[in-house]
Amino acid sequence: MAEGTPLIGPKSLEEEDKVISPSTYQESDPSRQNGKSKLTRRMVSPRTMEEREDLEKGFSNPVGVPGYHSNVSSSSDLSTLEKQPIYKVKGTKTQKLIFHICNISCPIFIIAFICIFGIGIGLYYLGMRGTQNRPPVQLIGKHAAVASDSSICSNMGLKIIKEKGGNAVDATVVVALCLGVTRPFASGIGGGGFINIFINQTKTIDFIDARETAASAASQDMYVNNNEESVTGGKAIAIYGEVKGLYMAHSAYGKLPWKDLFTDVIDIARNGWTVEPLLALRLSQDDILKYPTLKQFTTVDANGVRRVFKEGETIKRPEYANTLELIANNGPNVLYEGPLAEKIVEEIQQEGGIITLDDLKNYKPLRPFSDRNSIISLNDMMLEFEDYKVILPPPPSSGPVIRFILSILKNLDLANTFQNAPIALRCHYMLEALKFGFGHRSTLGDVNFLPKENVTKYIMDQLLSDKYAEEISTEAVSPARTFPWVHYFPDTYAPIRDKGTSHFSIVDDEGNAVGMTTTVNHNFGSKVASLSTGVVFNNQMNDFTVDPNKPNQFGLPPSVANAIAPGKRPLSSMSPTIFLDKKDMTVKYVIGASGGPTIISAIMEVFFSIDKFGVNPALAVELPRVHAQPGSSVVKIEEGFNKQVVSSLQEKGHVFEKVQILPDGHTIGCCQVVHVTKDEEGNRIILPATDPRKLGSPACY
Repeated sequence: MAEGTPLIGPKSLEEEDKVISPSTYQESDPSRQNGKSKLTRRMVSPRTMEEREDLEKGFSNPVGVPGYHSNVSSSSDLSTLEKQPIYKVKGTKTQKLIFHICNISCPIFIIAFICIFGIGIGLYYLGMRGTQNRPPVQLIGKHAAVASDSSICSNMGLKIIKEKGGNAVDATVVVALCLGVTRPFASGIGGGGFINIFINQTKTIDFIDARETAASAASQDMYVNNNEESVTGGKAIAIYGEVKGLYMAHSAYGKLPWKDLFTDVIDIARNGWTVEPLLALRLSQDDILKYPTLKQFTTVDANGVRRVFKEGETIKRPEYANTLELIANNGPNVLYEGPLAEKIVEEIQQEGGIITLDDLKNYKPLRPFSDRNSIISLNDMMLEFEDYKVILPPPPSSGPVIRFILSILKNLDLANTFQNAPIALRCHYMLEALKFGFGHRSTLGDVNFLPKENVTKYIMDQLLSDKYAEEISTEAVSPARTFPWVHYFPDTYAPIRDKGTSHFSIVDDEGNAVGMTTTVNHNFGSKVASLSTGVVFNNQMNDFTVDPNKPNQFGLPPSVANAIAPGKRPLSSMSPTIFLDKKDMTVKYVIGASGGPTIISAIMEVFFSIDKFGVNPALAVELPRVHAQPGSSVVKIEEGFNKQVVSSLQEKGHVFEKVQILPDGHTIGCCQVVHVTKDEEGNRIILPATDPRKLGSPACY
């Protein structure tokens, strides 16, 4: 790469052709044709030298904040930059004083930094809602941190730990319930989720599957004549599981009384909170007035005309507050049996749903890592990756896909070949690993419903096999080219339909960690809400293969692994992940994302940005990302990638489609991460980061 060229350019792409296509192949690969690839549209102009010098003058780094090259000039060659220790949390005298002040006089000390050069990453800021020229902000804590996509909920969760003496599991209950109030378009007790748990004192690892399930009357072909019924209306609703999952986690590991965790959440639901930009945007995106039950709490009467709430107005959810109060006092079963459950079933069936009271009564969250009869065990879902033990969630999550991707990259010799390779080659390897991961995802589903031979052949012997990943990395990944989609898995395809969700990551002062991803699937789920309880119901049935007879554009049949069956859990992209130090088994990362299939891409790219390229977490979650679209040879790319890197990838055959980073989080994932590391004296510090794509912020102390 040319001297002085940053990897990431300015904040916007010129409005030219949307698709960047490879022209002809040329490299050492004999399968390529002769010719030279040319970029069919201009991507991003790098910052001028004058712009970069101005930035350096404006944002000095007197305290050695991680992510800043204080010893690298703006004209340094990229090869020199790659050898610089960028992510270096060291305690200079000034920084030690800052930590001391932080610990004594304020709960949170915000250190603003600008990352002038990352190892192959450079400078980029998303420019959301008028913040184009502000540097990213990194919070640094010493005790605990919560990273969610809601500032209200992050602070509410931290309060439970700091002021009430709760732990990470207690905070998980609070944050999940809070998101259900303030982010009803993405999560809530009418949906489900996955909870990945690490308890430090006993080194206990647990996973709770609170995924929604299909009703007893569900069938494989129930949507063949009308696919839309899996998206909107009562028939799209699966049996919700979130609150039972939270209760199971709390019963096993919580410290505070269950009831005490609801106080602040009930308060904002009953007395209201200010509509923030993201909620206002989501309310305006769907024609809420079309859905009578949603109007109950999402609209207001304005001079005799109903309209959705606007940013800055106060919104209340009194019915939801009453429901939360019942759950606080009586436990989660009030939603599954008894008068309230009967009323919920009646309302769902009035909207065309098929859920019965027996369906609700029979719902149970699962603990596959604790169940000796579980088909896939904790050992199957653990991966030794360099200095870490990675704890990944089992199916029907996409944890096996992330494990497979990590294994492929591990076998590409990360410590040498990958890390010292040119930037474009690293991006190429990441894209190839993502494509293989998504290709093999079609074999996944609820393992309790899969034939044993399929679990063995496709999951145990492929996705969870280190040997198979090694074969892929050595025999099927070329440094010179990419391939047509069928190269990555030629048998079947799995339509990926999940969309919404919220993820949050928590680490407490005892070293416990929780990552939870929670969802109602699409924006406001099924668009059906309970008038009696205020609960917004999911449309999780759409996550199944809704049309088992429809092949994709390559003529491949859809995977039967994710076909609908009574009591079955649908496949999900959700993958809350925990990285432990393999020497002392302490938490190093809690990471996850929302955004449907882009969850997988976001998790991988943010982790590698921090851990391998030395980028600070606050910047890592903001950097532009790529996404290898499942079932397609087109790679989605966010605004901001350097044109030279894109051109080099194009010469390897990659085809790109530009996607804008929208202020409502609709882009390539929305990632929340908590990174635990040490300063030069060996003191534990915590670096949380919340993806600005959903306009939230983390909290720590």
